[in-house]
Amino acid sequence: MQEVFLNLFPVEVKPKKLLVYEIVKTEPETLNREVRFRLAAVIAKHISSSAGPVFSVGDRIYSLQEVPTVHCEKLDLEGTAVEFRVTVKKSEEVDLERIPEGPERLVNRLVDWYYKERVPGSFRMGNVNYRAENLFARFEARLYRSFRVNVNEGMRRATRIFGGRRYLLLDPDYRVTYERDLWEEVREYIKRVLNGDEYMPDQGIIRAINERYGRTAGRRGMRVQGKNRIGEYEIIEFDYTKNPDTPGTAGEMSQTEYFLKVYGIRIKDRKQPLVRVRVLSGYYRGKEMYHVPELLVFDRMPPRLRENKKLMSALTNITKPEPRGRFSQMLGFIQGDPFGRTRGFADDDFIKNFIDVSRNPVCVQARVLPAIRVRMGDAEFSVSSDSEFLKKIQGQRFHRIPEIRTIVLVYNASREKEVLEFYSMLAKVAGDHGMELPEPVKVPVEEDYASALSKGADADIVLTFISRGNHQLYERIKQDLLVRYGTLSQNITYENTLDVIDEYRARCNERAIRTVLTLLSMQICAKLGGAPWAFSEPVYERDFPVIGLDIHYRGDWGEGTVGACAVFDPYGEYLFSDISLEENGSDLETLLSEVLDRYIQQFGDPAGLLILRDGLNFTQEQRFLYGPSGELEAIERVLSNYGISRFILVMEKKGSLLRMYKKMDSLKVENPEPGTVVIGSPFESNEMLMISQETYQGTVEPVMYRVIRPQNPDMDGIATAVYKLTRHHWNTYRSLRIPAPAFHADRIAYLVRRILRRKPKTMRVLNRPFYL
Repeated sequence: MQEVFLNLFPVEVKPKKLLVYEIVKTEPETLNREVRFRLAAVIAKHISSSAGPVFSVGDRIYSLQEVPTVHCEKLDLEGTAVEFRVTVKKSEEVDLERIPEGPERLVNRLVDWYYKERVPGSFRMGNVNYRAENLFARFEARLYRSFRVNVNEGMRRATRIFGGRRYLLLDPDYRVTYERDLWEEVREYIKRVLNGDEYMPDQGIIRAINERYGRTAGRRGMRVQGKNRIGEYEIIEFDYTKNPDTPGTAGEMSQTEYFLKVYGIRIKDRKQPLVRVRVLSGYYRGKEMYHVPELLVFDRMPPRLRENKKLMSALTNITKPEPRGRFSQMLGFIQGDPFGRTRGFADDDFIKNFIDVSRNPVCVQARVLPAIRVRMGDAEFSVSSDSEFLKKIQGQRFHRIPEIRTIVLVYNASREKEVLEFYSMLAKVAGDHGMELPEPVKVPVEEDYASALSKGADADIVLTFISRGNHQLYERIKQDLLVRYGTLSQNITYENTLDVIDEYRARCNERAIRTVLTLLSMQICAKLGGAPWAFSEPVYERDFPVIGLDIHYRGDWGEGTVGACAVFDPYGEYLFSDISLEENGSDLETLLSEVLDRYIQQFGDPAGLLILRDGLNFTQEQRFLYGPSGELEAIERVLSNYGISRFILVMEKKGSLLRMYKKMDSLKVENPEPGTVVIGSPFESNEMLMISQETYQGTVEPVMYRVIRPQNPDMDGIATAVYKLTRHHWNTYRSLRIPAPAFHADRIAYLVRRILRRKPKTMRVLNRPFYL
């Protein structure tokens, strides 16, 4: 066990009133006490779906939300032959402010529900309620809340804060200088932009000046002051002559030293002009005002917070804890006034909360799951991190090697030499893993890829080479090969693969080149029915296959459009996938039934199932559990029909905003190791927060899971199974954030819904991971 910090912040969102309802009228009128109690329980259950949880105690009904007057017609009680007509009205309100601890168990149940269901992302520890919050995202949203992209985004990107003022550097990236006769025109252009008389392009003023005036040489001193309708600005360029009054030449101080001292920046190119823009309130463009938000004034940072910079950085999700960039800006906003203003932008409670949490973050107990045992050919080894996995797979024979007869290469004729050289390198690396690639069928094309794809109709796989960003061509290739011809495809972009390999070759980085080729070999192996590697022990239990499930909906509560399943055997080997694509909605029961029929026909009856539902936010989770589409009920109904009583249903929860940090000491934190998991407190007993991947920069993002079935799950065993499945991948050396079956189901649904728009018709495609 180890201690970890969580970015949980105390919140006060207590419900103020407990509403009490009573039965005021019944037909028949004379009812004994037991019948009234039973009626109250039935009514509470009847109205709880629309008003949250509603409980009954005796013949009274309790709720935290307003429930309209209820008239229940023809209400049947089990065990009676009488139909009841009942009217329920509010009788009183209980002030919960006067019952802080909730003396009644009923009140506690209602309040707990309020925090966990009505306030998504909230957690309760003892009598304190917490909410996970990305502080920096909140901070940044406030800072740029009033910015409009068309005017101020370019200005924000092109400016820097030095010495309490905002400066526009003409050109820190391009180091552009201008001829003397052009500078006046450049200056006037800047003035027009600042006054709102000229539109500032989205890419920013620097690039606009470059495109308008070009890159030329020359120097001239100039200083202009002005004032627009709201703000004021200064445009300054220094003349680097030997005039004693010119900045940078006084005494023994060099120009570079002067700039470093006065402006806090080191200008390597002395010809670079510097424009200082100080905005009092904002800009006008036409009749619309765009203003810079008011900033916080905070006299001094508390000593404890100043010492605790790294923890503060972690709690705000700032990627670089060093005093520069966003982190430096954050400290500047808390310490003083970067724009020279005298008023604040953030409320005192926000800053007080930020400081208090930085002093005393929420600390909980976590465990680190054991390393995963992996098989490749005759070798078996353990893997505990991404870097270790990448190192150990090199040169190992693939676990199961497919038979490959024909590979077709479709590429632009102008890059034929590069493509053939790349394929030769790929074949060599694949051969080192025991997978022999045949001599390819070469199909060079000029522009019309579509006509060339028919030549790959009978191939085992078609490798297509296209430029990055050509989405229409990519979609056309996928549609033709997967749907029209029923042929597997692997798309490779020149920029992301061939050009990257050329860059690595220029740096003599053979290890990086081999990594790129190994990952591609693994993906081709999996697509053709092989298995690059497998687990040496069952994912959960023997005869417990794994199913990834995803459903795409039209609206929040609309009918399903695409349902997808990806099926893996108990040792994590891919078996097959299936899709339900209906005009008027996806029939989940039919989809699951077809999947189980195929599995049972090939492998026999399973002892149980591990089902992983792709990520759901709070609204989607409510629909999944309680919505009219009845996903949960459909799953239970199908499994009951097949006599499968043992099954585990795990759901990924989106939008938790949680972060986890390994506690080193009181002032130091690090990213947790892969496999670090928090089970139970401060979450529900069936929830867990897991770190599955490794990161080399910034903070790692954990994933939250909820086990829906069974009611009393083996959380340790399920956590181990989920962690194994996040390691299960073929096309990246890093762990997936979510279990592979759920990820695969999501990819299937996306590909079919957005690109193919129909179901592949051949089993040859559906029996392979065609969607990668």
